[in-house]
Amino acid sequence: MNSNIVSVPLKRTLPVSLASSLQSFVYDKYDQHPEQFRDDFKELDVLRSRCVGVSVRVECIQDFQRYYAQLCWLTRKFPIDTGIEFAYHSSFDQDAAPVTHDNLQYERACTLFNLAALYSLLGSSENRTSGDGLKRACSYFQSAAGTFKHLRDEVVPHIRINGSLGDLDGTTLTALEQLMLAQAQECFWQKAAMDRLKDGLIAKLAAQVSDFYEKAEESVDTYGSIPQEWSAHISTKRLHFAAAAQYRRACEALSQSAYGEEVARLKSALATTKTALENSRIRLVRPSVVDDLRSLQGILRKNAERAEKDNDMIYLQVVPNTASLAPIAKTCMVKSMVSKEVDQAVPLLLRGDDPVLGHPLLKKLVPFAVHQAADIYAERRDHVIYKEIVSEFEKITAKGNAALQEFGLPGSLEAQETPMGLPPSLLARAEEIKAGGGVARIKEMIADVQKLAKNNAAAFEEAHTTIAAEASEDEQLRVKYGTAHWTRPASASIAGHLFEQGGQYYSILETATKSDEVIRKKFADWEELISILGGDSTELQEFIPNVLTQRTSAKSELAAKKVRDNLNELARLERRRRERIEDLKHRAKIEDVSRAILAEATRLESEDPNARLEPAQFEDFFERRLRRYDDSRAQIQEDELELENVLKHVRTANADFLQSKQSDATTQEREHVLQQFETAYLKWREIGINVEEGRKFYNDLAKALSRFRDECKAFVYERRSQARELESELSASSALSASRDFEVPEEAYAEEIDPATLPPEDDEDEDYGEQSFGEEPMVAGQTYQVPLNDAGRTPSPEPVTDVTPGQWHPEQGIRFGGSRAPSGPAQAAPVPEIKVTKPKGGVWNPSAGIAFGK
Repeated sequence: MNSNIVSVPLKRTLPVSLASSLQSFVYDKYDQHPEQFRDDFKELDVLRSRCVGVSVRVECIQDFQRYYAQLCWLTRKFPIDTGIEFAYHSSFDQDAAPVTHDNLQYERACTLFNLAALYSLLGSSENRTSGDGLKRACSYFQSAAGTFKHLRDEVVPHIRINGSLGDLDGTTLTALEQLMLAQAQECFWQKAAMDRLKDGLIAKLAAQVSDFYEKAEESVDTYGSIPQEWSAHISTKRLHFAAAAQYRRACEALSQSAYGEEVARLKSALATTKTALENSRIRLVRPSVVDDLRSLQGILRKNAERAEKDNDMIYLQVVPNTASLAPIAKTCMVKSMVSKEVDQAVPLLLRGDDPVLGHPLLKKLVPFAVHQAADIYAERRDHVIYKEIVSEFEKITAKGNAALQEFGLPGSLEAQETPMGLPPSLLARAEEIKAGGGVARIKEMIADVQKLAKNNAAAFEEAHTTIAAEASEDEQLRVKYGTAHWTRPASASIAGHLFEQGGQYYSILETATKSDEVIRKKFADWEELISILGGDSTELQEFIPNVLTQRTSAKSELAAKKVRDNLNELARLERRRRERIEDLKHRAKIEDVSRAILAEATRLESEDPNARLEPAQFEDFFERRLRRYDDSRAQIQEDELELENVLKHVRTANADFLQSKQSDATTQEREHVLQQFETAYLKWREIGINVEEGRKFYNDLAKALSRFRDECKAFVYERRSQARELESELSASSALSASRDFEVPEEAYAEEIDPATLPPEDDEDEDYGEQSFGEEPMVAGQTYQVPLNDAGRTPSPEPVTDVTPGQWHPEQGIRFGGSRAPSGPAQAAPVPEIKVTKPKGGVWNPSAGIAFGK
């Protein structure tokens, strides 16, 4: 159909099953069974199917609004990436490869884009030769503009995609918004002309139409999503209405006897139409638009000749320069309008009685943000318990044990109290080690930690290998097609956050590896004594010398009793700390925060129904909830003061004891051996704690590395999808260029302007605009085809530039662990290797490979 306005085609999409994919996601990630939501999932599939392959009918508006509202609601329940690949073709190039993203917000944005496109199609299909048809068309175009604006400002910023958004970029949406406003204002202008309103008002309306087209043209020129024929159409319409405004202002000048101004404005309008018709892109413009412009040019030429003749012969007024003419004031009659079903989608859904949107699906599904908040709270709570409280209690215990080691206790005291056999306290230590699995258990735990460390290193290496391979592939394609055609950013320029995370994880793993080695060495140093202490009591007895004869005085026994009393007090304090630690661990184990977080989520949603829940919104809740552990924090200082006080008494009592006791070589040897076994027991406990912490550390790190690896894979998947799309476009362009003559088909050009072809002069020129637009209704969805431009040749690949040593660069590829990144079929030019240096300051050198602990 040869219409003089344009409509935005619907984005074509591929079918997907929301039901099966979301059910699987709920099963894997949520604590609720997906079967209870089976009907709701099926309803989602039905809603989406109604928005695929739709015809241009008013009833389809509600289908898009219903599905869009449910998508807004779904983004509160699910994370952005749920494993569903949504594929949409460009609205302006349906033959190009679709843009695909695993992103619910992308699906939401494309759905809203299609709603805006539907509004534009409905507006274009109206009969604009009647007043009612013009009103309906104007309303649809304003709704299209408002929907594009809402999409740009409120939806696209939440997509959070590193790759291409196709025709969803901000400049394209701005151009479409302004274009729809221009066509809505054009309807007002046409209605004013039909109703024969004053020329001055019609001039102001036309000036505003031109202004809207100018704003659309500015956005079109900054981005390549919108095709050239659209750009040419917008430019031509801008000039057309600039000339139309001058014509109507000239008519008003004539009615006011301003004959000189009339001539000047008619000449200005003629110059504008000439500029439009002589533009090299006029051949891309629809014939109906060119015909309208020629018609206006003929009217202007006839009136200019008449006005000049009358002024020269009768009025003799000075004709002002065009530059000195007062600008035409603009009168805007339209605005971007968005329906409440779009702007207030979630609040209307939550009401449950909206006649269009209905009720929200999956209402009882706990939002994913709540699950995330629960995980974050558990991590914060564990940090408070283990890092801020338990570790401080253990430091206090270690401080007390270190002081006793310095005093030679309890070895010197037990040697006097039990000169022969095994002291009761040592037997208790031996039984505790046996009950704890002894040396075998420590070896088993160390092996587990080593296995976890190996798995973490493998996950890290997999993540790195993935992005290294993609970087190599990208560089090979850049060499193959040349930088002039392979225009997307290099991998390193947009994956900086991944390399930063990689550097952090590299440093963490290297530090952990060194810590593991320290623990293994500590165990190797004390393994023999721990094994003896936790072994057979008879063998233990053989290692401890007996004192056959021992002389003690009453003073020595009294001093020994004071030491023992103080040691018992230290033991009591240590038991209390252990009980407190166990109590904290038990509280953490049985704490169920789900109800409290759900209540907080409900409160947050009630405060702002339109806001999407994010884990960051629960920060105040976390802070309030964690205050319940403040009493344990206070106990740390209390314990430390009590320890200092008891150690003062131990120091004094031990000094008196050492001064009063009598010992020989055998007694001194027994004291030394008993003290060695006491130290072995403490080392056994210390190593056990270290290894358990290491196991917890690696388990937590495994989750983080898994997320990092998945993020790398998602990045690479998206980049490879983009590469396939771009490569397909370049291949298609090359094939088209090879199969086509460089000569543009003659029928694609507009006819040369010939004065003989202009309409005959008549007396109806004052009615210009009344019937010049929209005589024939447009068939929705039909587009005007023009030949494509010839594609240029691919330039030679640019040489690889020098790279700063020690810094990764995409032209180098990525080397990890001494092996080259995999190469594709097309091999890039070889690049000199970079010497590997150890990371400094937490900066990850991707070429350094994994060599933790060296």
